[in-house]
Amino acid sequence: MESWHILIAAYVLLISIYEFLSKYFLHKMPVLVLTFYQYLTSLTIVPILYFTISKPDLSNTAIPWWFIIMGVFWSMAVYCFQQAKKQSLSKSMLMNKTMNGVSIFFLVLLFGEFTIIDPRTHKGLLHLVGLCLIFIAIYLLYHKKTHEGSEASFNYKEWVKWITPFVVIIGIGQAIVKPLVFHYDPLLLLSLQYLGSFLTMIFLCLYQKAGIIV
Repeated sequence: MESWHILIAAYVLLISIYEFLSKYFLHKMPVLVLTFYQYLTSLTIVPILYFTISKPDLSNTAIPWWFIIMGVFWSMAVYCFQQAKKQSLSKSMLMNKTMNGVSIFFLVLLFGEFTIIDPRTHKGLLHLVGLCLIFIAIYLLYHKKTHEGSEASFNYKEWVKWITPFVVIIGIGQAIVKPLVFHYDPLLLLSLQYLGSFLTMIFLCLYQKAGIIV
């Protein structure tokens, strides 16, 4: 077994635990407070991993402080996603699965990486077909008739209002982050992102007078 197999297995396990806990707490506390604690935990754990695993020499490490701003937008996207999950967990998770395809679209659009979907190559043709299928899935998820017969608590307009900024922000964000991981330590980027996200949640909690002690 190669190391990436272990990493993928760990990813699947941790995401499953996260989704279970997220679903459990989603209706027990305000979304803003839930997101606050999510980033508080992340900002505590990830920097520890960064200094423990990477052992950086900060005097010689280029730190992309601007990535904190990325964390601001990322946290807003996560907040929108949590709100969308309150309307429908299953529909929101299906939309979340399309994000890689949306990111590929923005990679092509923003960075001109047309080789990714070049139909003259076997891999490019597969990517192009997959991208088309993903956008068909997104179209169907946005189509109001697709949701007929949904649970009584489901509000289509409310779900669209929250899921749309999530799709756009995460789609663009993943496209921007992809080339950066080759130039910076991923744990460093995550630490800065979570710092920006945590500060954003503090501001929103204070602005909306949301009590963070539950």
